[in-house]
Amino acid sequence: MEIEQESTVKRWDFQKTKEIFNKPKYMKQILDDIKEACNVLKEFSSLLGNDLKAVTGSSEQIDIVTDKVKECVSKLESFPGNVFNSDNDEQWKLIFDGFKHSIAQIEDETSNLINTTFREKLNSAEGAFDLLHKFKNIVTRPRIEEQMKNKYTDVLQRYG
Repeated sequence: MEIEQESTVKRWDFQKTKEIFNKPKYMKQILDDIKEACNVLKEFSSLLGNDLKAVTGSSEQIDIVTDKVKECVSKLESFPGNVFNSDNDEQWKLIFDGFKHSIAQIEDETSNLINTTFREKLNSAEGAFDLLHKFKNIVTRPRIEEQMKNKYTDVLQRYG
């Protein structure tokens, strides 16, 4: 504004503002996608740990789901080109859409696993109750978080 107000200096006009700002905007979009993938990994990792394995006795199944999540993330990590180059935009979108689709499927599997194990395979109702209480403060996938809140009934039935 100071430059424009001074009468001795010619006005600065940027004819190609799109060219100046497109690259940073594209980079931010990619970084948002990467942040989303990191959050997904964090959310599943906080859920699919040793505590859940100990209470449910479904260690092998939980490991399989964990490996699937890691495989989805590794597909993003092994992107064949420069992810920040907008020439690779379509390819990145395809891979990231595949990632989101795979995560939705894994979320379904995890949901089914939780339902099955809390209804049929609990090793300890007391341990399961402690686990649910601990998960109350852990951030995980919203759908799974809601499902975990509804597992108190299953635990109480098992306890009875």
